[in-house]
Amino acid sequence: MPSVFISYRHDDSFSSAKLLVEHLKRWLPDFDLFLDESEIEGGEDWRAILATHIDRAQVVLVVIGTRWMAIEQPGGHRRLDDPDDVVRWEIARAVAARKRIIPVLVDGGRLPAEADLPSALQSLARLQYCEIGRRTFEGDIQGLARTLSAESAAADPARFIFLVKRSLVVVPVVSAVLCAVAWSNLFAKVEIWFANRITWLGDGLFDIPLSDQLRIVSLPLEPRDGSGSDPSREAVRLDPSRRADFAALLDELVRQGARVVVFDVTLTQESSFDDRLAESVKGAVARGVQVGFGFKAFDAATNQPRIASAIARAGAALGVVCVGDRGGGGRNVAFATLALIRGERAYPGLPLIAAYGSVQLPGLTAASSEVQVPGARAPIPISLTETFDEYAPLCPARAAGTSMVRFIPHLSSREALRQPTVRHSLMDVVRSAGRGDAVFRAKTVLVGAEQARDILDTPLDLAGSRYGFEFQADAVNALLTGRIVTPVKRTGQVISVVGVAAFAALLYLSGPGRSRRRLAWVPWCVAVLSFVLAVLAYRFLDSLWSPVFPAAACLVTWAVLGFLDRRWTHDER
Repeated sequence: MPSVFISYRHDDSFSSAKLLVEHLKRWLPDFDLFLDESEIEGGEDWRAILATHIDRAQVVLVVIGTRWMAIEQPGGHRRLDDPDDVVRWEIARAVAARKRIIPVLVDGGRLPAEADLPSALQSLARLQYCEIGRRTFEGDIQGLARTLSAESAAADPARFIFLVKRSLVVVPVVSAVLCAVAWSNLFAKVEIWFANRITWLGDGLFDIPLSDQLRIVSLPLEPRDGSGSDPSREAVRLDPSRRADFAALLDELVRQGARVVVFDVTLTQESSFDDRLAESVKGAVARGVQVGFGFKAFDAATNQPRIASAIARAGAALGVVCVGDRGGGGRNVAFATLALIRGERAYPGLPLIAAYGSVQLPGLTAASSEVQVPGARAPIPISLTETFDEYAPLCPARAAGTSMVRFIPHLSSREALRQPTVRHSLMDVVRSAGRGDAVFRAKTVLVGAEQARDILDTPLDLAGSRYGFEFQADAVNALLTGRIVTPVKRTGQVISVVGVAAFAALLYLSGPGRSRRRLAWVPWCVAVLSFVLAVLAYRFLDSLWSPVFPAAACLVTWAVLGFLDRRWTHDER
């Protein structure tokens, strides 16, 4: 039971103090309101009893009338200046015990100036006071009751009912307005910023496990002995002689028993090295090894993915290598590609080929919510589908009218992707031929070239960049492990906004009745908690949930209820 000690001067405000207690008991029936006038029996040690009640009290009310400070002793000195003055002793004890002290001004009394008080009591002059006026008596008593209430707004039933009724209107209105703003994309850049930070924290703070099936082979762009390759020119386009390296690599990977080998390169130009690579592809396919190459454009004459003709005839699967970003500029590459829909046909993305081999996607449309892949344990969820109305120079296959079926993979650190057990140099693998190594047995092998044009930034790369094939490796890993991130749909957004707004209203209604400025941290804590939950949902539930508008719902709901609360209090007074 909350305890309140009332300090007053008999010669100054006895009647007002007694009336104050009687009216406070109407509003605070569960409070222990101590007034020494009626609660000390004859023969008791009154100072010990006062000390006990002061020590037990959560709040001390100092009732101050017009003569509180001016009353004198027979010798002409102020009572307040006497160290043995009971009122001075009561206040000094409360100050020393760090009690919450509230000056209550009655009968026209005024708060003393600091200079007019003894040193032990000077802090009293700096405290916010409550004034009880004759014309506003009932409203002032209710205001003081609200200030004293540390349990619930229900200490004032009329106010509580008023706020409950307003909450039933405020919550749906605030939710509807914020949902409309969210769907208008007026704050799309803000949501992108938060999505990037959620990705950065979710993937940066927690290690992303890599599938043991995945291996990476990289091609450093260094000139080979006896070749005419120029690394500076290869930053844009690989030298055709590299295809001989790819052929030797493929032969060794097949010998070691690799399950799938995909090349994150686009070989669009015809060259004299194509036949050598095509023979290796045919040999791999004949031995049951799935082989895939990337493409970014379609041949205008054949309307088929553009790749050197000899390699196309060799039986390799072709997958789209274009990736997507969240927009807004900066480090935003976050979307891998499951498929490209062009006309009535769907072309698989390179990560899909790496995970499941050569696949056909009949029935996949821009309206699909998942991809059915033969051999997959379950349908693959689609994070989003983008339909384009303009040509993309960096990905010519993405023409007007096409759709990209995307998914969001968790991102591994560059260091994890570059571990010696995961990533190998192409030339080192080729040189190991004949040694009997079998590090690639039953593995999915992603091959990429370290080209300058293939460098990109992801939300995880705040200090440095990564190669495109490293991002594709994360995409393949997501498919192998089944860890695909799906954004929360509109229904989920609505539920989260309404739920957080309702939660904010409940917090406001159940919170302490004293000054709301002391509770301003509550909605901000809820907003921060929303962001933390979004990070945890991303990392452990594979769900990308934007906390922007739920957090805004909390702040706006709290602010609107606070405004209505102040208006009601003002009107009552």
